[in-house]
Amino acid sequence: MVSLGPFLAITTGLALLALFTQSLTQLDLLIERGQNPLTILSISALATPQFMAVVAPIAIFATIVMVYGRLYSENEIVVGYSGGLSIWQVCQPMIRLATIVALITLFINLFIQPLSYQAMRAKLFAIRSDVATTLVREAQFREPIKGLTIYTRKIDPGGDMGGLVISDNRNPNSPVSYVAQSGSVVKIQGIPAISMKDGAVHRLNSKGQPEIIGFTQYVMELSGFQMEERELFFKPPDRYTQDLFFPDKTNYWDRSHKGELLAEAHRRFSSPLNSIACAMLALWAILGGEFSRRGFGRQILNASIGMLMLLLAQSGLQGVYTDNSGLNFLQYLIPIGTIIFLARKMGMLKSASAFGLNADFKAGKVGLNAI
Repeated sequence: MVSLGPFLAITTGLALLALFTQSLTQLDLLIERGQNPLTILSISALATPQFMAVVAPIAIFATIVMVYGRLYSENEIVVGYSGGLSIWQVCQPMIRLATIVALITLFINLFIQPLSYQAMRAKLFAIRSDVATTLVREAQFREPIKGLTIYTRKIDPGGDMGGLVISDNRNPNSPVSYVAQSGSVVKIQGIPAISMKDGAVHRLNSKGQPEIIGFTQYVMELSGFQMEERELFFKPPDRYTQDLFFPDKTNYWDRSHKGELLAEAHRRFSSPLNSIACAMLALWAILGGEFSRRGFGRQILNASIGMLMLLLAQSGLQGVYTDNSGLNFLQYLIPIGTIIFLARKMGMLKSASAFGLNADFKAGKVGLNAI
């Protein structure tokens, strides 16, 4: 349990870094769509579960290197070896922790990720489909249609605009300006329009003289404004696991992207294994080589390169798995192969087997004595 604190601290730090990075990708919502920072933060938070597949292995690796490096430098591990502990017994606590983290990551991949991603996608779709956020910005002059300039002093949380000024020069021969105390964006038979209240129309009459006509309510259609009509679409990372294995055969996109859906499904099951593989790399960095008074810098560097190659291979080959579904077994083979190779290299398999036999022998001896 001593290692749990460092692991949580490292995981939290990496998660916050991932949250910050994700927030930067949503800056267009803040700049172009006029959303507040809390909206950006909530959307970024919904996008973070998938980062667990990358954050967790790195956190496990860093935790083991830090904890076991300190134990080795303080001769705690040497004392353990002298007391009869095997390599398996020394490594077992961290392997147990890595297994628990892998199970948590699997749960997040299968259940939390689809729920959060679908909520995020729906929120983004609502923002990008909102006519009002496209037409106006608070305290900014906007030109959503050529020749039409809109300014509003304030936008309430409900979407109502205060201090509205519109300059309509779409017809150069008869420019019109509208000034209203309040207004809102509405739709009339699918066509966006601006409903203004308590204002006046400023225009030139037939004699070219300016005239002002007051109104209580006035609606101006925006027939030249075109919104891109789209439907809410869930990408493979957004979908539930059963929908990845059994896509909708009546949907053209699903039929033509079976490989991408299947690759994502296998990624959810295989990526938790990276936590155990990275734990083995970290253990090999500290316990796999000979003791050196100069420390474990070179071994840790080699193990870090191995971890980087492992994670890059898992993510970089996704395109290969998409194009050839028969290679999806590599998503499991790479981490499992790494685990077995390092376990054999460190002699952990023999140690674990001997530990199990000794335990069985002691249990049998105790049973005989009891009889």
